[in-house]
Amino acid sequence: MKKVTIYAILAAVLSITASSCTKESMSYLNLSVNSYTFGFAGDDTLEVTVSSSESEWTATPGNNLVSVEKTGKDVAVITMLPNETSEYVTSEVVFKAGGIEKKLYIDQRPKSYRGISKDFQIYTRGAMSRNGKWIAYMTNEHEAWLIDTETGEETALEEPPYPGSSSSHYNGFSCISDDARYIVFDHDGNAITTMTIDGEVHEIKVPDGYKKGSVESMSADGSIWVGHVMKEGAVGYWPCRWINGEPEILDRPEYQIDGVTPTFAGCLARGCSDDGSVIYGSEWDAMLLVYWKNGKLFNIGEETGEIIPGENYAAINGLTMYATNTNISPDGKYIATEYKMRKGSTTMPAIVNTQTGQYQTLSSEQNCISTTVGPDGTVFGTLSAMQGYVFDFENGTSIALEDWVKQEYGITIGSGRTVNRISNDGKVLFGYRMQSSGGFQPQYPIWYMRVK
Repeated sequence: MKKVTIYAILAAVLSITASSCTKESMSYLNLSVNSYTFGFAGDDTLEVTVSSSESEWTATPGNNLVSVEKTGKDVAVITMLPNETSEYVTSEVVFKAGGIEKKLYIDQRPKSYRGISKDFQIYTRGAMSRNGKWIAYMTNEHEAWLIDTETGEETALEEPPYPGSSSSHYNGFSCISDDARYIVFDHDGNAITTMTIDGEVHEIKVPDGYKKGSVESMSADGSIWVGHVMKEGAVGYWPCRWINGEPEILDRPEYQIDGVTPTFAGCLARGCSDDGSVIYGSEWDAMLLVYWKNGKLFNIGEETGEIIPGENYAAINGLTMYATNTNISPDGKYIATEYKMRKGSTTMPAIVNTQTGQYQTLSSEQNCISTTVGPDGTVFGTLSAMQGYVFDFENGTSIALEDWVKQEYGITIGSGRTVNRISNDGKVLFGYRMQSSGGFQPQYPIWYMRVK
């Protein structure tokens, strides 16, 4: 029997009434995690530990498919009956204490669910191989794991030493090769990565006169890596490609978008095609898109960008690229991006065809972030924070991710999910899902599904 422990924290605080300066005891309720997905068989046991200033609290199921048993002073054990239907079952458990209530949202997969899937319940960061077989992820406790999505089996990975520090840790993964021999640990925000090959730490070489090599993506077989380095005695980044471990600096734009001001922040390679022949990246002064084909630079962000008279570079219109490394199709034909109207702070989903050098936008959709693109040019992204969407540029339409999954695979999934990578055969989806913590900030654990 599977057993998952989730802590629901109900805390009481003292509030000072401004008008009378008398202290009143006010109860309020926070749920550190307030959603969970049960398997169809009914063999999940979910333990919710309750901490409250109140002497009594209750937990009431939303329907007769859900059972709640209070054990001891601060634990509620939740189970569900088997789901023999072809649809997801949704319900809730209402916790009450001190006149305040919070809901634990639950759903359950149907028996007809085809494949293997997992919704992680704690904040995790991970990466999936291009063929969809492997997912590497790390927990907040710095536990690193490798999932075989064909079997669901998980294997512990040893976290390599953090450069220059015995107390610091990595917080996720940048990329992983199709055979899982090459894995890149990374520390988001610090541009620090460590490569392991067959479990052994491998030094990331840099060209003479450069430093701080950081790998962000790799070809399917792990023979080509892309990322960036810094130059000794200089400011900014230089895009870099490694072939069989040997680095070479890629061309970067010499000037910023005005064609006069020299590049300052530099340029970073972010992702590449399966064979490594097409690479895309970020021109870091104005966050504009660039790409390379067989080593040749195409500065499409500058070509399509527009400076608004009287405004600074923060108000540039154009095709943008930030720090995501999964925005390219397997063959390198398509790059998923956004066209940002900087002054109006709105974005439209966009796709670049690297074979023609042309791009398209969906002007009807705004405030979008593109996350990845499939072999056929189907773009995945988000609208309204963590609401996943799928964009069809050929027909000029968009559809919510859960509706697209139902349409393509006949499977019902919960909302609030994104797809950050789709396997080359379309059978494995990997991404993040929004999970309310009941506190000040939601959590974004990973999820995946493999369709048989």
